[in-house]
Amino acid sequence: MRVWVAWFLVEFLVVGVSALRALGHLRLLQVERYRNARFLAYLRANPRALLWVPPRGRKGSLAMTGRAWRILCVYLALVFLAGLALAPSAALGVVSGLVAACLSPLGLALANLLLGPVQMAMNAVYAADARARVVRSGARVVAVTGSYGKTTTKEALASVLATRFRVFRPRGSVNTPMGLAREVREKVSPGLEYLVVEMGAFGEGEIRQLARMVPPHVAVLTRIGPAHLERFGSLEAVARAKYELVEAVPDGGYAVFNADDPVLERLARVTARVRAVLYGLEERPGLLCTARDVSVGPGGTTFTLVSPGGERKVATRLLGLHNVSNLLAAACVGIEEGLSLEEVVQGLARVEPVPHRLELKASGGVVVLDDSYNSNPEGAREALRVLGLLPARRRILVTPGMVELGEKQFQENAALGEEASRVCDLVVVVGLPNREALLEGLGRGGGERKARIFETLIQASSFLKEELRPGDAVLFENDLPEHLEVARGGPGTGRR
Repeated sequence: MRVWVAWFLVEFLVVGVSALRALGHLRLLQVERYRNARFLAYLRANPRALLWVPPRGRKGSLAMTGRAWRILCVYLALVFLAGLALAPSAALGVVSGLVAACLSPLGLALANLLLGPVQMAMNAVYAADARARVVRSGARVVAVTGSYGKTTTKEALASVLATRFRVFRPRGSVNTPMGLAREVREKVSPGLEYLVVEMGAFGEGEIRQLARMVPPHVAVLTRIGPAHLERFGSLEAVARAKYELVEAVPDGGYAVFNADDPVLERLARVTARVRAVLYGLEERPGLLCTARDVSVGPGGTTFTLVSPGGERKVATRLLGLHNVSNLLAAACVGIEEGLSLEEVVQGLARVEPVPHRLELKASGGVVVLDDSYNSNPEGAREALRVLGLLPARRRILVTPGMVELGEKQFQENAALGEEASRVCDLVVVVGLPNREALLEGLGRGGGERKARIFETLIQASSFLKEELRPGDAVLFENDLPEHLEVARGGPGTGRR
């Protein structure tokens, strides 16, 4: 009897330790959208992460959703059973339990696999309920996709349409099937006039799945670029995936394309079943909306909105040419939906900067450009351009570079380093994945002496606390994704 009591107490302790240890790995699995293949590939490339991963990252904590709880409970049951298999031998039971605890990533992957059929059935129920709620609401759905600019464009669309209509849009960057299903099921109700959503994807077929759940009346495509190119494999695959949204628009509807993007301009020309509406930063025939006299300054951006209905001056707190492009997309939809130019301009002026997307802040006399949410080649160039426009004693860039760009990663990060050498007085390189490329680019521009290299953001932050002085301007460009921030390297480092 005493042996069993001792075994039970020790096993209880093992299960508790296993639970605490598994939380960080569960966060990584969640970041990878519960894809075992991606999760395990990361662990193979970064064996150090097998030892410990914090349950909270710089971009937030593990979200203990129903799915996360189910995976954790099944994993802990597996740990308990591993100990039970050798009971009542306390020593062997504890050893087997500890081995299971040390292999928590594999145990979580196994639990995720075992729950797969159950989760698929639940997802189907949630998606069907979300679709039914959208249909019952009677809302006209405007959906946004693209490699970059989805969230800001969604916010601009909602702001413009809200000048006359009742509008709902999920806050933040909710763009996955279950994220959208939850938002719709909890917050969409009859009487809503417009539902504005963004749709993201890591592969072909995912936007088609989202569009079945939230059927779009209007599609907006912002840009096609190398974001997540490592996952898609090619730009052609990215374009096909994003175009799935246009294919989901019913006959007689319309799709809005960014004509400054050559891939989207080509797709617009071959779009026949629905009407193609184009916008762009440069005035030329065939565009519904364009911009003239763009001026970017520390307080925001001004430009003249040019459309067939006339011209209007727009003042926005958003920074950068790429954000003017996002606003033009929203203006096109506003005009197509019957709003006056005055209403469109009013809505554009109300758009607030999305947190961590070229957000201007000030702290202790230091101007901070926070562009840390993610990064892409076009956005990074524009962020550096804005940094160069700020009046400052010194201009400082802090960056780990850009990730998940596939074969273009080294090239694009080297280009970022070269541009930074011309704009910045100091470049703080964080982490290993893109260090070589950034330093090579800095060298090309003659700025190798401007570099300061740190393994972690914590080390870089300590340096900045001592280095920054009033009058400095600092740009935080990108933050390593959650699944790379614990590693010295990782998949898609872009080495030649």
